[in-house]
Amino acid sequence: MKFSRIFGSNSSSSTLKEVTEKIGQLGVSIAGVSGNVHDTSTELEQQATILDSLAAGVSQIAQQARASLSFVQNSSELAQTAQRVSQTMSDELGQTLVQATDLASGVKDIGQRLDGIQLTLSKVREISSEIESISQRTSLLSLNATVEAARAGQSGKGFQVVAAEFKALSEYTSKSTIEISDTLDALTKEIQTLAK
Repeated sequence: MKFSRIFGSNSSSSTLKEVTEKIGQLGVSIAGVSGNVHDTSTELEQQATILDSLAAGVSQIAQQARASLSFVQNSSELAQTAQRVSQTMSDELGQTLVQATDLASGVKDIGQRLDGIQLTLSKVREISSEIESISQRTSLLSLNATVEAARAGQSGKGFQVVAAEFKALSEYTSKSTIEISDTLDALTKEIQTLAK
């Protein structure tokens, strides 16, 4: 069976064009995922900074509370100072509560973003699966072209070049989809760890 009878000359060009478009779409999707992961990483770093600030504030409040107790126990004169310190602590506690509320809101937002990233990863998985399917079909085309080239003998050398290119494209695509799948698995595990 001749290669041209199976696919026709336009079909081969169309198939290559479809593969090229799918690979381009995959590249755009991966770039989007990379951007989302970078944004999430930046937000997590900001949240860590807020948590460090909150811990420092709580530690400072604890120190001031101990100092206040000591002043109250030692003299009535220090009681007025303790009252002022208490007011300051109350103000700082109010600020800490505001920061805690902001932190809770930030954590909720991160959770929502992680959900969005997981959806995006699912879409990339689907595209990767489609590319793997194209790779398998390309491999079959390569095999058919090799058989037809062998049947054609000397005049089939052009088919041999095409078959070799199809095979190389198929192998490269297959390896790439495995790498994409492994990367997606790793990202999914990291996101699940962050979501806990």
